[in-house]
Amino acid sequence: MGDRWRPGLKLDAHSSQGYAAGEPAVVVAPMANRLVVFESNIAHEVLPAHEARCALTVWFTKANSPASDCAVPRALPDPDQPESRIFVSIAAFRDPETRWTVHDLLAKASHPARVRIGIVWQIDAIADAHFLDLSHCVDQKQIRQIIIPDREATGPCKARMLAQKLWAGEEYYLQIDSHMRFAPGWDEQLIHWLAACEQQAQFGKAVLSTYPPDFQGSGLQATVPADDRPVLLRASHFGQDGMLRLVGSRLAECAAAPLPSLFWAAGFSFSRSQLIQEVPYEDLPFLFFGEEQYMLARMSTHGYDVFSPPSSIAYHLYSRAYRNTFQSCVTQGE
Repeated sequence: MGDRWRPGLKLDAHSSQGYAAGEPAVVVAPMANRLVVFESNIAHEVLPAHEARCALTVWFTKANSPASDCAVPRALPDPDQPESRIFVSIAAFRDPETRWTVHDLLAKASHPARVRIGIVWQIDAIADAHFLDLSHCVDQKQIRQIIIPDREATGPCKARMLAQKLWAGEEYYLQIDSHMRFAPGWDEQLIHWLAACEQQAQFGKAVLSTYPPDFQGSGLQATVPADDRPVLLRASHFGQDGMLRLVGSRLAECAAAPLPSLFWAAGFSFSRSQLIQEVPYEDLPFLFFGEEQYMLARMSTHGYDVFSPPSSIAYHLYSRAYRNTFQSCVTQGE
């Protein structure tokens, strides 16, 4: 739409982090009467230029496609509005780290008032009663809880199913484990990344998920590593039970944008809450290995694409030595 651009003028291609990092790309000069047509899920950007230029951008959608299936960019929400709220689902089995997970979750959020937390406690009512004291870290209006005896627990699927029932219409859904720590500004960053993923997803429906790196220590003394390189999920092997095992591989450096992932992790998953309406958890007793593959298959058939964060935004305590675990209690016949 303009004839001022002429051969020899340069686009500032190196201002693009992805292009400068060597990611495959085609640079298209904005010549007059030039038409560029591409699928909107392909990563794309407008580069800075040093000459005036004009362009007309048009989005085409199929007439029989619902609006929700179109990968049209969405503006980032106002953090003070209800539509920006995040519901955080936590399934906790006799875990003393749960309250410190909640503490860090809110302390590291850019806008803690946007966060709503649903916890399913599976505890010994006498020995673990002090776990329930969250008065030091959370406004009671932000917390919803279900408490069940640990002897009635049947594994993570039941607990996550119950936690989803505490959802009250928040726009975003974050599912985490009960022993986590976070990077500052995790809420703003996840919303920003998810918007980018939705533009790349085939049907505009995306999930951010990975195995977070480990952190050390406990309670207020816990420390997270300075290394924020991302983790990408990959297949490892099949266990004796026939279930696929996954591992996380640390990348050599942070990425410029979220990375497509072949797998999904139950302990860290961020999406719009539409996900739990379309693919809710079911009570599948004693399913541990296999939970992630089962949920991933259902997400895929509902049009969701999975992405890995481009840098580490959360951290996980992988040591189980400090707590009772569901598996150990089942093995011991408790």
